[in-house]
Amino acid sequence: MAVTPMELMNAAYEAADDKKAMNIVVLDLNEISLIADYFIICHGNSDTQVQAIATEVRKRAQELGANIRG
Repeated sequence: MAVTPMELMNAAYEAADDKKAMNIVVLDLNEISLIADYFIICHGNSDTQVQAIATEVRKRAQELGANIRG
């Protein structure tokens, strides 16, 4: 079964939140973009924290079976 965009967005949000990402904003692009349903913006206090956030988001997406590129 394929992961839905909403499930993937929720997993990515939770992963970022678990790694203490700051000012997490989710933009709903369903009616706007052909290449993305959601866009998540957040930041961390250091390069190390930002890398940890990105790694955790990627890990959770892969656990759901999402195909990660780039």
